[in-house]
Amino acid sequence: MRLIDLTGRRFGRLEVIERRGCLKGMATWLCKCDCGIDKLVASYYLLNGKTRSCGCLANEHENKFGSHRATHRMTRSKIYRTWASMLSRCNNRNVPGYKNYGARGIKVCDRWLSFDNFYADMGNAPKDMTLDRIDNDGGYSPENCRWATRSEQSRNRRIAKNAKILVIDGKKRLVIDVAAEYGINRSTLRSRISRGWTVERIISCLS
Repeated sequence: MRLIDLTGRRFGRLEVIERRGCLKGMATWLCKCDCGIDKLVASYYLLNGKTRSCGCLANEHENKFGSHRATHRMTRSKIYRTWASMLSRCNNRNVPGYKNYGARGIKVCDRWLSFDNFYADMGNAPKDMTLDRIDNDGGYSPENCRWATRSEQSRNRRIAKNAKILVIDGKKRLVIDVAAEYGINRSTLRSRISRGWTVERIISCLS
């Protein structure tokens, strides 16, 4: 299926600047809002009119009509509690988890300060899965988060302290995952890194 080039097109207050990879099988586009803020949006949300600004449009509507208007009606749902806990860990110094998140500089991206945006990007958690950051030193954002099982999260945390990181196409990748993807021994890959091989040279030998 041919990819539709959205570069230069406008959707509400957003002007599409360039393509920026994929998210959940959908092409994502870097957009510039009329208010000056950059925003990553998946093709689906642009083409279906679900996203028309960086969030400023909703904020203006909130200021005009007041916070008492009907919203998503999901404040008692599991996904809403997940979102609220994420914000709390990163921003509330009084919660126990703050020392492992906010105190370490872990932040929630601007887009996810809105529950509606978080829910649009992540949807409901699959059974027995919870929110996980792919890079434990990175913040909460669509590019760095996934739904994962408890065992997958434990593995991620366990290897994070000593794991080597490769930056491929602008994305951080764990050496253990790169080795598995390309079918190369992890020790060989680590040895090349320790010998000062560039990422380009490493990838060219793996391809």
